[in-house]
Amino acid sequence: MEDDLLFDPRPDLTDDSQTWHELLMAARAIDGAEPEGLYGALHGMRCLGCRIAVVNGRAKLFRGEIAEDEYAALRDRWLRPHHETLVRLLENIERWAA
Repeated sequence: MEDDLLFDPRPDLTDDSQTWHELLMAARAIDGAEPEGLYGALHGMRCLGCRIAVVNGRAKLFRGEIAEDEYAALRDRWLRPHHETLVRLLENIERWAA
């Protein structure tokens, strides 16, 4: 069961599923399954349908299925405390996509 946490919880969103798998593995290596950690935040955002895309050479998170106002509130609550670490992980995605 614990290994399942490393995989994309939304494999139905096929376009970026492998990227999410890589991002979640990298975040899990930083703070484990800490509920307030980056992994927990990213996992929750992905469960809600958040997406990743590389645009103009930069990896970015997008709200995907989440309503715009809800995404903004969730981003501020869960992702903003991990901003620097998340930026570093997204920079790695840029290298993976190159």
